[in-house]
Amino acid sequence: DEDGNYAFKRIPPGRYILTIRFDGMSSQNRPFPLLYHPGVSDKAAAKVITIGEGQTIADYNLEVPPLPQEHEVTGKVVWSDGAPAVGARVGYMLAGDAVFYAAKDEAGSSFSVKAYEGLRLTMRASIEPEKGKQVYSDGWK
Repeated sequence: DEDGNYAFKRIPPGRYILTIRFDGMSSQNRPFPLLYHPGVSDKAAAKVITIGEGQTIADYNLEVPPLPQEHEVTGKVVWSDGAPAVGARVGYMLAGDAVFYAAKDEAGSSFSVKAYEGLRLTMRASIEPEKGKQVYSDGWK
């Protein structure tokens, strides 16, 4: 809630690792690094929470780390001869993620994306040189 209180109910007994995501942000429009409680990016360093049969855990504080540094990545899409690929679209995604985000087209063949520090992103350009024919670039990281 607005005071930071939470409750999980009817959790089966077991060992759990909590994943932290910022999907609740008002503008989640780019990949976000996967974090684990207590704010670590390495799953092996995550805290394991064990819940027994009928156990209630009260007043367990989850600390959400600050957002990673955000950077702007800009570039230009060109044909193999160096000519601007006017009308090209650029998309990018986090490795292993199923969501592909569109980059902002600044000036026909230029693009701008915002990305969080520490992510390994794959980018790809596409263009429709003639009606009904799509050409795709190789992905680059």
